[in-house]
Amino acid sequence: MKASCTGCGEPQRAAVRQPALEPEPTQSAGAPLSAAEPLPSVPAPVPLPPRPSDQPVSVGAQAFRYLLAALGAFAAVIVAQGVFSIVGAVVLAVFAVILDPSGDADAIASGIIGPTMLASQLGCLAVFLPWWLHLRPVSFIRERCGTMVRGPRAVALRVVAIALLGIGFQLVIGYALSYLLPLVPDLQSEYSEIMNDGVTNEFSMLSVLILAVGAPVTEELACRGVVFEFALRAMCPEWAARWRDRSWRAYTGTPMPKMPPLASRGFWAANLIQAALFGILHLNIVQGLYAFALGVVLGWIAWRTGALVYSIGLHLAVNFSSYFVYELSTLLEVGGVAFAVLASVSMVVIGIQLFQLASHPDVAKCQM
Repeated sequence: MKASCTGCGEPQRAAVRQPALEPEPTQSAGAPLSAAEPLPSVPAPVPLPPRPSDQPVSVGAQAFRYLLAALGAFAAVIVAQGVFSIVGAVVLAVFAVILDPSGDADAIASGIIGPTMLASQLGCLAVFLPWWLHLRPVSFIRERCGTMVRGPRAVALRVVAIALLGIGFQLVIGYALSYLLPLVPDLQSEYSEIMNDGVTNEFSMLSVLILAVGAPVTEELACRGVVFEFALRAMCPEWAARWRDRSWRAYTGTPMPKMPPLASRGFWAANLIQAALFGILHLNIVQGLYAFALGVVLGWIAWRTGALVYSIGLHLAVNFSSYFVYELSTLLEVGGVAFAVLASVSMVVIGIQLFQLASHPDVAKCQM
């Protein structure tokens, strides 16, 4: 009996031994690469984006652009005040009617004047506080921060100077108006009607909150903050790299460059612009004139100290002293009206000189 094949029916064959495959030689770490092998890829350096300040921009075009921005910020103040006043008045009137459906319309209208003014200021604060916080890191005022002398003595002198300057300025305004307004009866009548609004002329918690706190904070953020910054950008083009390269520096990690010294004429031109807009903001001639004068001093203080806190403090001192200006003038007039006027002017002059002394800039740090 034949043995059968378990394959395909063919007879079995003896297995043939295959020769072993030898491993291919590997490239040692120190051996040179052959010409046929590609070189390892090295990532090419990423080119930096172009710096915006390297692109030429017309000085006139830049000045025009930021003057428009300053005017736009000024318009934003008026619009914000109007919009939030209307919204606040409507909401307060509706609540008043709901709480007292039979209430007198005139009584309701007079009762919501103060809260409406407060709502307007809160609305302006909601607009201009974030705006200023966005502008401040590259602002001109921020560059000035840290250039003045420091220490408890200097701070105390600045506080005393602000108190003297605020009270003296209010007294000078009072005496100037008492002698000049009778010469223009129409203006005197208009001004008296504005000042006797029944809210800001009486000493109360709401009145103090509106006149001595809300107005200084919101107006300084808007005028000495946003408007003044745009006016400085228009008048001082040599610092354009500070704000034009802001995003580029954040992307590349490049530090803020040292800026060239500013010409005094650029600062004073910008200061007069913001002070003029601050005066116009009051929407009447009499207040606009002395608000312009005050705005010039407030701009100088903000610039000299590199912070808005001192201009807010002076603004607060001027507004708050209006509550007791009559008592102060009566006290000073014990020595006669001429003495009272001279004392008021002296307080303003001494306040400015004392503040200048207490905020004397460090020459090694100051830019101007």
